[in-house]
Amino acid sequence: MDFVVHLQPVGRVIRGHHEQFDGRGYPDRLAGKEIPWLSRILAVAVAYAELPRPHAEAVEAVTLGSGWRFDPEAVRTLLRALPQASLPRQEREIPPGELEAGMTLAAGVKTTGGMLLAPAGQILTAAQVEAIRNHHQLETLAPVLLVYVN
Repeated sequence: MDFVVHLQPVGRVIRGHHEQFDGRGYPDRLAGKEIPWLSRILAVAVAYAELPRPHAEAVEAVTLGSGWRFDPEAVRTLLRALPQASLPRQEREIPPGELEAGMTLAAGVKTTGGMLLAPAGQILTAAQVEAIRNHHQLETLAPVLLVYVN
């Protein structure tokens, strides 16, 4: 019996995840902050996971439910937790000679033969910048590299 008593809070979270932020959900017609926080998070996560759509479409569908079906803060929390849902970052092209430590690569740096020197998403160190520049002097890399604007 002690085991079941410890599961009561979990049961409340699961029960509450069918509620809607505007109060039109079920089973108790709770609205807004009346819905337990973990239930609001679970509702968004379940809706995202159950959508048989590509990632971008699932994100859009969940975002459209923000404010009436889902707590807007719960939607933002899910979007921050999804690596592929991060806000789009601006990119810019720069020549290899202008790379600097601390820059993040938006696309991998490859040799003309296809060997990967640094992967996309890599935050460059001074040593990596020097290695890429040295390699560029030995074997010309692409005329421009793609980095994120910080």
